[in-house]
Amino acid sequence: MESESENRLLLGCLRVFNGDLDAMEEVFAPDVRVHASFSGVPPMLRKGFDGIEFAVSFLHTPFPDIELRPTAFAASARTRTCKWLAKGTHGGPLFSNIAPLHLPVALPGAFMCRGDVERIDALWMRCEFDALFAQLGMAPSAPHAAR
Repeated sequence: MESESENRLLLGCLRVFNGDLDAMEEVFAPDVRVHASFSGVPPMLRKGFDGIEFAVSFLHTPFPDIELRPTAFAASARTRTCKWLAKGTHGGPLFSNIAPLHLPVALPGAFMCRGDVERIDALWMRCEFDALFAQLGMAPSAPHAAR
């Protein structure tokens, strides 16, 4: 694994997504582009600190106690990637229409960011909601084979 100093921006990104919004301005450029892709959900693009706040809220509304922990780091030129596993409890509405089930969940995901050494100017976020839906008992069952 790379050193903590080499992953400073990604560790800062994790800190923000773990709820420390005060760190947002030191981690992200003011015009940061936020690309989010959630399995089973149409992709979104937001800009600026509002985009970061929206993405953080997207995770913290259904999972108020969620904590993202890094599982792997990788880098290439100006792009850095962090895979993470988020754990929490489904304690709030998910997608505005799924009532809280109060079950513990583990949500795998990843951040890929681009930026200079000072701040992130583009963030791609991926969450594996298919894995989450299976944990909540909402995954579609496989079709039965015709007899």
